[in-house]
Amino acid sequence: DLPHMSSPRRSPARKGLGGFSRSLGGSSKGGWGHQSWLEVDPSAVPSPIAAAASPAAMPRAMQPLRVEPPAEWNTPCHVQPLESTNTNVAAREAMSRLARRPLVGAPTSPHKAERVRDHGMLEAACRRAGRASNAGVHAYNRGVLYENMGAHDDALACYRECLRIALESNDATSEALACNAIGVSLQTRAVAGLSAASHDAGELEGTATQLTQEDESLLREALSYHEQHAQVADAPGRFIAHSNIGIAHQALGDAAAAAEEHEAALRCAVQMSSLAGESLACAHLGTVKASDDAPTAKACTERRLLLSRTLGDAAGKADAYLQLGLIAQEAREWAEAREAFEHAMREAELSGDQRVRELARCSVGIAEGSLRFEGMLAAAAEGAGREGDVA
Repeated sequence: DLPHMSSPRRSPARKGLGGFSRSLGGSSKGGWGHQSWLEVDPSAVPSPIAAAASPAAMPRAMQPLRVEPPAEWNTPCHVQPLESTNTNVAAREAMSRLARRPLVGAPTSPHKAERVRDHGMLEAACRRAGRASNAGVHAYNRGVLYENMGAHDDALACYRECLRIALESNDATSEALACNAIGVSLQTRAVAGLSAASHDAGELEGTATQLTQEDESLLREALSYHEQHAQVADAPGRFIAHSNIGIAHQALGDAAAAAEEHEAALRCAVQMSSLAGESLACAHLGTVKASDDAPTAKACTERRLLLSRTLGDAAGKADAYLQLGLIAQEAREWAEAREAFEHAMREAELSGDQRVRELARCSVGIAEGSLRFEGMLAAAAEGAGREGDVA
């Protein structure tokens, strides 16, 4: 069995990780730990359209977040399938684009197999030469290629091999990257199962699907890897780890634990002075608090909206307006809900998000219909009252 959650006790040098990039000899901004979207400069974002097209485009809420490997690893871009016929918003969002280099599309075709073989040969050569860390890099890159091909079991085996090598060589950078990759892979597979089960059951918007035992097991295993990641990460890595732990707890139905982790992620974002991180953490808190603490959920979502405006994040604004509409709808504030959904529809058009646009458009109709229905009921009750007074 490969070691997991069993890394050796950290040496003093390893405890003081202000940024793994320093151990690579680079600057803190250019080395590992730098997440381009966490360091978005609002002054450099001229418009929502430019922001959406930027490599630093913000991830969507409720997505498992990936860590960016060092540039010198030459890691292939991650491509995750986006299409889903499920109508459950939370499941669909969790199945959407991952944070790292947010490209989307179908799994790549098997013609990439020769690249997998190339990394396998380089990994074997590094082992023979006694260069364990480099072997771990090639194992990680093989995992990304396998995942892009849809071969998830092979990808997990590669990521676990990278983790094994990292623990043997006391390589904190590779350990953090491997733990994040394993956790996200397991978490995404569990959410995929949840999404499929919800669709097969023909469930309506907002209904909860019971986790299967397999999905719950995958989520709990993912949690352990994200927790290990949090132990060895710098501030950007801890933000990502706490966010992923919170998302997993929310999928498991533990709202209190999820809120605690998202609050920890928010503290990391404030520590980094990252408006993008704060925006995402507020989005997560707004979602997790919506069921039992509407005022807090609304305050967090309004903060998310404000930060999305500052960052020029049209997709974030659409998500925030949609969430505000759902909160108002739950409170039966139909006019307020309709206005929020209309804003969400317009922002979704700007960001090119047809799914959110269609969802917002349908929600506008529901809010409008409910508002009219309650008006009819009020008019009927008033008319009945007048008739009673006359009699």
